[in-house]
Amino acid sequence: MVLNVTSQAGETIRQLHQRLVDNVGSEQVAQAIEGGVALFILLLILIYLGGRFSKSARRRRSSGRRFRELARVNRLPAGERQLLLAMARHLELDEPGLIFVRRSLFETAAREGGFKEDRVDVLRRELFS
Repeated sequence: MVLNVTSQAGETIRQLHQRLVDNVGSEQVAQAIEGGVALFILLLILIYLGGRFSKSARRRRSSGRRFRELARVNRLPAGERQLLLAMARHLELDEPGLIFVRRSLFETAAREGGFKEDRVDVLRRELFS
């Protein structure tokens, strides 16, 4: 099966190459275009991988995992998790989980963020009572 898929892919690539040659009128120009496209795709892959596995991306993912773990331990429903995340974003926290453990951050976000007071009060009672 894999051999069949590979041969079909190879045939499709040969057909695309031939169409390109027919359109541009030169084998060398077609190969140059194909090489440029391949380099462009490789560059996009490298940019993606660089962003995906950079230190800052790993830090963001791990801080998100810590936030989700704290939300799970505190048994927060989805709506309250979203409110707490919005509060952390309002404060531009790199580590949103800090809003669970530093009441002063929570209170600052509640006061300055323009969030619905009744929802903030419920969340305050759940986290800090």
